[in-house]
Amino acid sequence: MQWEHCRHVRRVGLESGIEAAIHAVRKSFEEDNSECLLIVDADNAFNKLNRNVSLENIKRLCPPMYTYLHNSYNTPATLYLENRDHSDILSQEGVTQGDNAAMAMYALSTQPLIQPLSKETANDEVKQVWYAEDSSAVGSLAGLKKWWEYLQANGPDFGYCPKPAKTILLIKDSSQMQAAQKIFKGDGIKITDQGECLLGSVIGTESFREQYIKNKVESWVKDVQSLTKHAQDDPQAAYSAFTKGVSSRWTHFQKTVPDASELFEPLENVIRDQLIPALVDEKLVMPKINTCSSSQAWWARSDRPSGNCQNGI
Repeated sequence: MQWEHCRHVRRVGLESGIEAAIHAVRKSFEEDNSECLLIVDADNAFNKLNRNVSLENIKRLCPPMYTYLHNSYNTPATLYLENRDHSDILSQEGVTQGDNAAMAMYALSTQPLIQPLSKETANDEVKQVWYAEDSSAVGSLAGLKKWWEYLQANGPDFGYCPKPAKTILLIKDSSQMQAAQKIFKGDGIKITDQGECLLGSVIGTESFREQYIKNKVESWVKDVQSLTKHAQDDPQAAYSAFTKGVSSRWTHFQKTVPDASELFEPLENVIRDQLIPALVDEKLVMPKINTCSSSQAWWARSDRPSGNCQNGI
């Protein structure tokens, strides 16, 4: 996650970095001087990264890491195709999927793009958050227009190609919709005053967030009910599937959407009243688990951070 405003800061490998990015965007969006939020989608960003430009920039920005990346990416790798001719192609751009250094390389590679963006819009008080290839900016309509135009003009030189069709402009005040449509006319981006998905979470009006999470909860309830059926035959497998897989579908929302505890009650009920009894093969009288203090020991996970959680299950 990278936070950009007055200073240029980059962090790689931070625990829960995506959650910090979401909260940073939400906090900035709620400030009085913020009019809108621009959520940018880049076209196949990791595969379009300009390697030559990237390596030259990393050589100056982070010499210790340059040696490793130079050895890995200086010479194009040969990719063999499973076809009749057994032909091959060269991997000449982007970072390799599965490479442990891919995220760090990408973060360093976009630094020369992010810094000028910050300087270009410093007088407009635009704040930008970057998480991998996902970029967002908060500020005034005029400021975000300038930020967007600079990103479109200079991003492709670094292999960062914004996709207007999948880029969202979220307006805080619906009375500014006409002004936003006029300023961004012809850019091809979607403009809304309701809400939008942000880094796997949701941001926008209270009604939009509520309906978005309700739809998700309905889907998750069905998943837990399906898991309950399997628990009757193989409780250990069902328990592992829940703790290591299914439960992670909503913990991200619980950590990034404030004041949403009540929306998770249907999910809480099906876990308490159906899944747990199926796992232990008996009916139990259990308290509500909409806070971390009660019954969470059932789902103790070694990889779950300690401390208070926000919304609960």
